[in-house]
Amino acid sequence: MKNSPTPFLKFIIIYIFLFTFSGSVFAQFGCKATLVVDKNANIGTLNNGSIYYPLVLSNTGNQSDSFTISAVNINGSCKNNDLSDSSLNVNLSFTFLDKNLNLIQGPISLLVNESILFYVKVDKPTGTNVKRWNCTQIEAKSSN
Repeated sequence: MKNSPTPFLKFIIIYIFLFTFSGSVFAQFGCKATLVVDKNANIGTLNNGSIYYPLVLSNTGNQSDSFTISAVNINGSCKNNDLSDSSLNVNLSFTFLDKNLNLIQGPISLLVNESILFYVKVDKPTGTNVKRWNCTQIEAKSSN
């Protein structure tokens, strides 16, 4: 995709809507890669401790590529599943881990048709209100 693709085609997004007692995950795809929540993942509660969401990133393009993974807070622009006021949403902490639960510290390089399992670790900072939503967008941006 060296021929000036539109910005929309340069990254994929997965939306994570978290409620401190339940959660839902939604995905949007828009390039030569896929980023999906592992279909056997438990969507659980975040009362104490951490939740780990297994994700699979696949390079479906026709060349090797590197992807930078990030978490973007979209609390101000999302609609909560229960239609509650998103101004009451809380901020959570997100960390990206490889399949061995080691911190991912740079881009993920994938060959054509290669896939990789990684985890998004979600933590609730001390003192965060419970029974509140969080909207975070997980992005995998292509270097091509």
